[in-house]
Amino acid sequence: MPPQPPAWTIGATRVVVGIVQGLCLVQLRRINAAGNGLFDHAIYLVPLVRLADLLPLILIASLGTLNLRQTLRWLLTAAFCIVTLSLHDVWRMHAPGLPPELIPRNGLRAATLLDLALPVGLFIGHVLLQANATTTRADSSPGTYYRSCWDTGWRLLLQSALSSVFALMLYGLLHLAATLFKLVDLTTLETLLVQDHFVTPVLSGALAFAFHASARRPEMLTPTRNVLLTLLARMLPPATVLVGIFLLALPWTGLQGLWNTEHATPILLGNAAALVVLINAAWQVGQAQTELHATMRWSVRFASLWLIALVLLAAQAVDLRISDHGWTSARVAAAAAIAIAGCCAIGYGWAATRRAAHWLDALGSANIATAYVTLALLLALFSPLADPARIAVNSQLERLASGQVTAARFDYYYLGSHGLRYGRDALQQLSVSGMGPEPDLVRQTAAQALAVVNEPATHAAQSERASALPLRDQLHAKPEHTHLPPSFLVQNWSDSPDRNDLPSCLLDPGHHCDAYQRPVDRSHGAQQILLIDQLQDSWAALFTLGHDGHWQLLGSIPQFASRCASQQQLLAGNWQVEASRANDLVIGSHRFVIQPAGTDFVCPPEVPGARPPK
Repeated sequence: MPPQPPAWTIGATRVVVGIVQGLCLVQLRRINAAGNGLFDHAIYLVPLVRLADLLPLILIASLGTLNLRQTLRWLLTAAFCIVTLSLHDVWRMHAPGLPPELIPRNGLRAATLLDLALPVGLFIGHVLLQANATTTRADSSPGTYYRSCWDTGWRLLLQSALSSVFALMLYGLLHLAATLFKLVDLTTLETLLVQDHFVTPVLSGALAFAFHASARRPEMLTPTRNVLLTLLARMLPPATVLVGIFLLALPWTGLQGLWNTEHATPILLGNAAALVVLINAAWQVGQAQTELHATMRWSVRFASLWLIALVLLAAQAVDLRISDHGWTSARVAAAAAIAIAGCCAIGYGWAATRRAAHWLDALGSANIATAYVTLALLLALFSPLADPARIAVNSQLERLASGQVTAARFDYYYLGSHGLRYGRDALQQLSVSGMGPEPDLVRQTAAQALAVVNEPATHAAQSERASALPLRDQLHAKPEHTHLPPSFLVQNWSDSPDRNDLPSCLLDPGHHCDAYQRPVDRSHGAQQILLIDQLQDSWAALFTLGHDGHWQLLGSIPQFASRCASQQQLLAGNWQVEASRANDLVIGSHRFVIQPAGTDFVCPPEVPGARPPK
């Protein structure tokens, strides 16, 4: 342990750093609100905000544990990572050629996944560095190093939690005092206690003060940690049994039901993460095999093996999606999460098969390896090296060029909205040169999508774009990998002559519909979209794309979702509009007559021998 200055000096320095941090954040908010200076642009403001958010926290945590040279090196390294990753993050969000009014200038609102990844990565790096600094050369064994990492990580987590609670209580106290001053007309004090330029530095200083107070008595945190770990450890046996039942039932139930959920990967990885937490709670910092109860020992062994199975299933789920629909940003992130979970699973599985007396000690090495793998993946994903948006755009373009997806079914809007700079550049290229077996159709559709993305922010365009944004959240394309056409999302449904017959999800925020699309009109090949309201006893509506490029309401089916529709048939594409005396909707072996609004609806009987649509 390096020599440190007196405790009061460290405490005073931490409080001063916290207050200065608050003042910097206040000033950055003022610059952002003014919007008339050099640093109000996102390319400058986003890195500055993240530096002001994170660097003081690193300095506060380093004081008293790292010497001056180690602290300066760590601060410079962290600042370099924050600035470079933030600059890349802002660069990828913007595309050249965009009208100035479409380029975000509000740096404080440019929050992305990097705002979550940076604290996680810096926390892991700080724990590894501080554990290395506190481990003496005389006892630098892997077990000692991991115990130091364990103690440091838990201490920082508990200190951060307690400091946050203290700051929240102080915030509430300030507001209570402001109400008291209001009762006696002390408006000056009342206004001061709620002003941002006063509250933010006070709360930042309070966080630093609480962190220092808990750091002076670290032994007081140990009982809290032990109680929490003991409670979590008691959950391992039932969790092991439940996950085991699920895995053992798969040979009889099959995997198709799991894939049909359309979100198997997050469910499987969530259960794997829970097992990792519970296993470490039972093991803590390397208890010998004989020190654990037999039930707990066998629970750790089986849970470690279940972990391998869960990760393999998650990998298979992502692989199926990628094989069928290519890479997306979400699938790149899922693959990275699987790689991290796989590192844990391999180490834990190897430990579970050992027969040595201290077989659980192998978990420490697995956790350290996983920490370094996590840092490497975070740096790769949020840098140009493995940018998920770039990988996704290249994958989708490759599918279009090879003919795996037709020009009519290709999601151009995904490139413009989710592909960020890479997607907009790809749209620009497609609009000029085309691609694949149908270059003319690709060129025409890409130009239309590019016009939607780059549309100048006039009053009419702002209204149309504002109406399109909630539709992206309220209309859920089914199956999950499909996307609705951009023309449907940007159409202004509030001006439709059929407004009274439209589903509520097209008009009112907060209402949601499932959307199924299929180019099924055999008479003129127009694309069809079926919207089914997610509410019970609700209406469904059928839309078609007109010759003028605008979507039109064909008709509605009352009380559709809760009575007759088979979601399995809809997901399989087993529905179409067939010509008869009136347009009928056929799902599987059921035929539905599209009726005008206000008429009574009866669920039709299943017709024997009816042919499902091809």
